[in-house]
Amino acid sequence: MRSMQQVLYNKLFKRSLAEKLLSFFIFLTISFLFQSLIIWISSYSTFNFIHSKYLFHKLYIVLYSFYFILLSISSWIVWKNHSFQNLKLESTLLVTIASLAVLWNYLFLTKQSYFFSLIISLFILFFSLIVNLLLWKKEKIAALVFSIASTWSLYLFIINMSISAAKGNFL
Repeated sequence: MRSMQQVLYNKLFKRSLAEKLLSFFIFLTISFLFQSLIIWISSYSTFNFIHSKYLFHKLYIVLYSFYFILLSISSWIVWKNHSFQNLKLESTLLVTIASLAVLWNYLFLTKQSYFFSLIISLFILFFSLIVNLLLWKKEKIAALVFSIASTWSLYLFIINMSISAAKGNFL
């Protein structure tokens, strides 16, 4: 038996197909905005693997695109079933994670500041863990999609840590 409050909630926040599609494209557009900032930053990179003609440069961009697409899909899955008032913390953390990803690329690829990029990478992982726990309480599918995206952040943290250890300079 559903409570009266849950029935009212389902009627108020039930979105039409057009609203769902529009919101998905809005989330995707925001994600591609962050992605385009990362591509722009990587074009100014002085890091060797970015300007090499190897497959890694294109793979890096494709994997970051996949990362932001997964972020937008997990955001959309939660948003289509919940009101924005219930998702303020999750939305803020997701935008923070995307902004920190752009800042990480700037510091790591352009400035080659390994210590600060490592700290930012730790913040990304910490916020990702919090978002994943919050999403798990609301939508388990969104949390699983977000977990797949978080593995990219973990991989970049490992790369950052290995390069920092190899160079021997954390500051």
